[in-house]
Amino acid sequence: MGLFSSNKAIANNETNNLDLRVVADAGSIGLSGSNSTFNVLDGGVIAKAMDTMKLVNDSAGEGYSKLLDVTKSMFEKNTEQASAMAGTVEKNVLDAYRNAASDATGSIDNKTILAIVVVAGLAFVAWKMKS
Repeated sequence: MGLFSSNKAIANNETNNLDLRVVADAGSIGLSGSNSTFNVLDGGVIAKAMDTMKLVNDSAGEGYSKLLDVTKSMFEKNTEQASAMAGTVEKNVLDAYRNAASDATGSIDNKTILAIVVVAGLAFVAWKMKS
């Protein structure tokens, strides 16, 4: 036998027992784990989570309804303003057309007649003052 050899035999016997049973009384939380995975069993937590989700859905639905109402109101107001503006534009176009038609026929409108009368009156007064 050589300098580094040995006749000794080495035997390793290792026993591992793992108990994964869960004992939980009514109203408590049962917790078990294996390979870093945990399972929590509690019906109350699940029921509360579902209640929370219902509340969130109800709130979101109410907010969405309010958003639609505001949008509808804005659309209606803009429609009213557009109708009023269209009426004003229509009136202005008709007035411009009437003025153009009267100018084309050579007729004189009331403002022009009034201006001519005022100028003629002032000329008459000035002439009388000279004499």
